Amino acid sequence: MKERGKILLWLRLSRVKGLGPITIYRLFQHFKDIERIFSAGENQISEIAGIKRSIIQELKNPEYIKSAEQELKRCEKLGVELIALDSKDYPENLAQIPDPPTVLYVRGKFKKEDKRAVAVVGSRNNNEYGEVMAKRIGSGLAKFGITVISGMARGIDSISQQSALEAGGRSIAVLGSGVDVIYP
Repeated sequence: MKERGKILLWLRLSRVKGLGPITIYRLFQHFKDIERIFSAGENQISEIAGIKRSIIQELKNPEYIKSAEQELKRCEKLGVELIALDSKDYPENLAQIPDPPTVLYVRGKFKKEDKRAVAVVGSRNNNEYGEVMAKRIGSGLAKFGITVISGMARGIDSISQQSALEAGGRSIAVLGSGVDVIYP
């Protein structure tokens, strides 16, 4: 199956009511392939702990196909690339965490040097000391060729990212609200 088809399956799976990221990851670990999840029989799927019959029925709901196609078209219009957990482009370090996101919405490109990265997260209502430290951390990491990853939220997150960029480094924003919505 081509990448677009696989992405549609991942999007479809992520929309199933009652199916959260941990259970989706368990499904993937069990079947090892997104296509095998959808081609599996009810008995095969019900063997996996935490998956109720009602969820198995939801997997077949055609509304999720339509919803996934709409989401993919919206992303294409916005210039957003979708990278699924089983893609060769999925960040290696991120794939190692216990319950990695199944689909990444990406604007821009990952680079080889992004393997060396540090997440900087802090208060939105920082004090002066916090601001000074966020600037030092962001610019210091950049000077050593380390990519700064943060949520781009007001406060420590955005200060550290801006400082990394001003120092000639790289920054990756991980937005919990989607690539077309910056909150706050």
